[in-house]
Amino acid sequence: MSGVSLDPDLATSSQIGGYLFARSLVIPTTAAIPMRFFSVYVRPRQQGIKVYYVALNSVVQHSADFPGMVLDDGRQHTLRVQVHRLSAASSRGGFDTAAVVLELDGVLVQRHVLAGEVADCGGSMFSDCVTYVGGRAVEGALAGPGLTAFEMNGCVENAVMWVPARALPLLPATYDMLDKSAIVGDASANRNTRFGYNDTCVMPSGSMGFPPGFGPPLTMRSFPTTGALSFGVSVAAVLPVGGYGYLFAKNGAGSLRYYSVYVARDGTMHFYYKAVGLEGTRHVAVGSFTVANNVRFAADLHANGAVLRVEVRTASGGFFSQSFALEGSVDDCSEGGSAPCSLHVGQRAGGAYPLTPFGCVSVATLYPDGAPPTMSIVP
Repeated sequence: MSGVSLDPDLATSSQIGGYLFARSLVIPTTAAIPMRFFSVYVRPRQQGIKVYYVALNSVVQHSADFPGMVLDDGRQHTLRVQVHRLSAASSRGGFDTAAVVLELDGVLVQRHVLAGEVADCGGSMFSDCVTYVGGRAVEGALAGPGLTAFEMNGCVENAVMWVPARALPLLPATYDMLDKSAIVGDASANRNTRFGYNDTCVMPSGSMGFPPGFGPPLTMRSFPTTGALSFGVSVAAVLPVGGYGYLFAKNGAGSLRYYSVYVARDGTMHFYYKAVGLEGTRHVAVGSFTVANNVRFAADLHANGAVLRVEVRTASGGFFSQSFALEGSVDDCSEGGSAPCSLHVGQRAGGAYPLTPFGCVSVATLYPDGAPPTMSIVP
């Protein structure tokens, strides 16, 4: 299954969970066979959403949790669920996989990379493949096409499925700069890893913290080269008052920066870049919006030709959006070439200008071939 989109309008009770949608295999058996090939379950008591799926060439029932997606509040909602394929090059796992993206009421909220491409039970391998709305198949020895379980208590006004996902725009390929597998060196030696919680950072689990004494900033491996005309970066972080340093930097030889974002001592953001056909590093001051103020902020940057679009949102309700003229399209270097080329989070090459005195980065995503999705991060 290369892509699937589900677009239901619904209202559910806040006490009783249930399946909004389920693509289920209906076979009476006691064997350990995965039955929910792709299903969306609304957990009770406003605990969020769980997506069940089966990965291609797997016999394991997988799931992905979305704890912040509250649907069971009795109000009308529109939920868009999109699964799209990630190639081996963009996933860096050495194999093709997929990501599931959930959009609630027009806002892109959460995204999970899955254990593999999503399988389907509707091919020649299985004849007992049933699609349910408002429940799922009964599993086990009592399974049958007329029996359902975990029915949803609510109203579904509209439920549309597209395969492949044509009705919703496919998200561009992504590179997660905080993925533990992408970090050069032993990331597990640093307590501030993607899979740990840094108690010096008031941030969700999964944040990267960069205070002194807690390990170095991050250098990436196996990173992609951006598109010739368009690419984007999304980042979310908290910096203290007076904090400064590089949020991320793509570097060449010496101090050459192909693209990078630096927070100055006054809390303002600055974009350093190399323009195609020009020597040296160029600079654009990204307005007077202050981000070093102990408030979580989210920033989307989209370089499209000689124009840089910047949008910043803060957890306190602040908002900044502006376009800036560049001296040319943003250039890039390639990993493994004859010239130095490196990608960093929390510093630039050589350990220069790290986040000081500390910083907490919870999202750092590169979109090498296009713009970040609208509202890609909710601060």
